[in-house]
Amino acid sequence: MYSIHHSIFFQKFGDLWDDKGWGKIGHQFEDLFLRLKTFLEVEKVKDTHIIEGFMKMDYLLHYTQKPRKKWWDTPPKKGTYWDPKQILSELSIDLDEKGLLKHVIMEELPMNPLQWIHHGTISEGNYLFVVHYHPKADKEIHTIETALLN
Repeated sequence: MYSIHHSIFFQKFGDLWDDKGWGKIGHQFEDLFLRLKTFLEVEKVKDTHIIEGFMKMDYLLHYTQKPRKKWWDTPPKKGTYWDPKQILSELSIDLDEKGLLKHVIMEELPMNPLQWIHHGTISEGNYLFVVHYHPKADKEIHTIETALLN
């Protein structure tokens, strides 16, 4: 059953790719994610928030340095503010403000990315995904449940 659904996805995504003429133009890495998001919208896929969470996680984990731009917009949620310095302190990451801006990205996701990475299971909720792109070492990833930050 999995292989049939797998094939249908690629066939439908390939059809949309051709219909939009995307094969005739060059693209950047983030364009692939934008096109996958378009596909999810066209196909009216359920639980897109979870799928987009996985896409964001995959995008951020792909890089060895903090990406200069993201393929998604993150509008601030009304009434939500997290102090980045407090979060870094809780995670035992010692950086000044310049280091924070240059080497760390924080993104709220609708599932626990570390639960998926380590156990292959989906744990829905509101989590802050923190990626510290070390300049001279492997990146470090952390997850904090956002309810613990308020």
